[in-house]
Amino acid sequence: MWAVAKWSDPERAIDIVRYCWSDRLDCGLYYDETKSDIPDAPVYNSRSVIDACRPFEWDPSYKENVLYPQNLVEQIKRKWGNSLFPPGKKSGGKPWYH
Repeated sequence: MWAVAKWSDPERAIDIVRYCWSDRLDCGLYYDETKSDIPDAPVYNSRSVIDACRPFEWDPSYKENVLYPQNLVEQIKRKWGNSLFPPGKKSGGKPWYH
């Protein structure tokens, strides 16, 4: 919620998506909407989508990569190597170290 309060501008960052499929277990529904004579009657609700990302145009240097020092990378590999880098599985992205 901190990011929503700090980064989002309600005019450009909040969208309401109406008429979304849901089910009767949805706690956001009114009680009357969960009761129906037809057991499989569709239930709908709305949802909000909030873009709480820091806007790129505020600071062009925002996109700079964060690289970890090599000695920290070696410590992480020793402690978590098999979990983070399973043997035989190749990484699909750019390395997070230099």
